[in-house]
Amino acid sequence: MQRILILLLFFSGTFASVEEISLHSGGYERVYYLQKPVSVRKNTPIVIVLHGAGGKASHYLHAKGFSELAQKEGFILVVPEGLPSFPLIPANFLLNPRVWNSGVLRIRKKRAQINDVDFLDAVIRDVRARLSNARGPLFIAGHSNGASMAFRMAAQSQEPIRAIAPFASHSFETGIATRNNLGVFYLLGSEDPLVPLAGGARKLPWRNSRQEVPPVQNTIIQWKNALECQGLSEQVPSEIPDYEQTSYSCKRGNSFQVGLIRGHGHEFPGGRPSPLPESMIGNQRKDVPGAALIWNFFRSQL
Repeated sequence: MQRILILLLFFSGTFASVEEISLHSGGYERVYYLQKPVSVRKNTPIVIVLHGAGGKASHYLHAKGFSELAQKEGFILVVPEGLPSFPLIPANFLLNPRVWNSGVLRIRKKRAQINDVDFLDAVIRDVRARLSNARGPLFIAGHSNGASMAFRMAAQSQEPIRAIAPFASHSFETGIATRNNLGVFYLLGSEDPLVPLAGGARKLPWRNSRQEVPPVQNTIIQWKNALECQGLSEQVPSEIPDYEQTSYSCKRGNSFQVGLIRGHGHEFPGGRPSPLPESMIGNQRKDVPGAALIWNFFRSQL
């Protein structure tokens, strides 16, 4: 049994329909939001956005800029929701945050046994079944824990993903097979205390937990190898101040770019501010349109 709740969002004189859809996956009832443009054609792109740990799909739908951008640009927007760390107990940001099984959960925990790649693949199939004309390219953006999940989807999904855009996290995959026709846009903040560029200790919001994380260069090298990128690189022109975007030359139809937002921390750039203190997540630059940067990269892969 699937539960569907239809909402209407109003943008610039037009309405966008949003459906809250539930489906069963891995023995659990899961939820995702589907926002459709006025007209769905065979080649209409599908963009999936994955929230961070402790996040909520409905918040990411409205607060990060993707919903209005989807209405303007005419792509299909899909925002799934992760399950809590303790799946049978109601979610709570501090005590039971929603997460993705992106490769860092403790193996013995029940949440680590739930395959989120299977869930997201099921979401993709469900969207295509509902919108029978929707056979366009598939893109995945993710923030923090959702960014690691985007990397995992690119490595493990059975669906033909055209490009991913992870912001503010690492790839925790091992033994990634060589990819074909895949674009990766890896976006980072230079002052992110949760994803320090050089690696090291970080303090998470939950129970004062501390972790050691690798340098982001490890992720860059891993995906340069998977995409068969050469050492040659060039800067992508940008009018955004204190922002650098580097493009690498890759084989097999692949594309790899790394964006660095100077003076920015862990919060999604350009979105609504986080309630977490700056001492924990760093500064947020409101002048950097994160959703638009990601969509521009996706659009370049069409």
